[in-house]
Amino acid sequence: MPNHVRNVVKFEQLDEGKTVSELLQEIHGEKEDQCISFEKIIPIPEELNITAGSKTYISRDVYRWKRGESLKEEEMRTIHIMADDKDNTLTDEEAVEKCISEGTADMKLAEQTFENERKYGYQNWWYARIGMWGTKWDAYDQYKVDENTIAFNTAWSDPAPVMEKLAKDNTNMRIDHKFADEMPNFVGHTVYERGEKVYDQVYYEEQDKVDELYGYCWSDNVMPD
Repeated sequence: MPNHVRNVVKFEQLDEGKTVSELLQEIHGEKEDQCISFEKIIPIPEELNITAGSKTYISRDVYRWKRGESLKEEEMRTIHIMADDKDNTLTDEEAVEKCISEGTADMKLAEQTFENERKYGYQNWWYARIGMWGTKWDAYDQYKVDENTIAFNTAWSDPAPVMEKLAKDNTNMRIDHKFADEMPNFVGHTVYERGEKVYDQVYYEEQDKVDELYGYCWSDNVMPD
């Protein structure tokens, strides 16, 4: 399980144009209880929604070897282990071919990761979400605090790229984003006005600020009724 980071975001309309109500409707997820979905703000391309795990990594190394690339000693050793050749009795080619024939390595999957990296800069959904959203999952445990404020959790970190994109797309708004890790390992406060970041602080050891922001984000005052 990840460390949960509580995010509290307050919107204020500063100029004519889109209202807070209209903005909240735009970023609302497909489910009734999704008051925000990062997919609505920074969509992840469908091609990136492929496996992110050990099979992907072994497949990429096998694919690289087949293309004539030199692998690190530990990468080649992993291929032998995945080919059930812990005693290293197989040649490198035999280990590679065994991984392919037994389905341990998937060449189509590996090829897709290289194409994704060329096209998008990311191999799969995990790298894309970390890079594009700043966190590996979409918002969860979310709710509307009041007409202008929403609260939600994220995994391990705050979704800074999402908030920045939201601000740049809504230049008539003030967006106040407070967040606090549940431990708390860190807390922070970022403010955008008319698309520009006007305040940005993350605190790790400043106890008064940690107590203040943690107390706010995890307090009953921003919990649903």
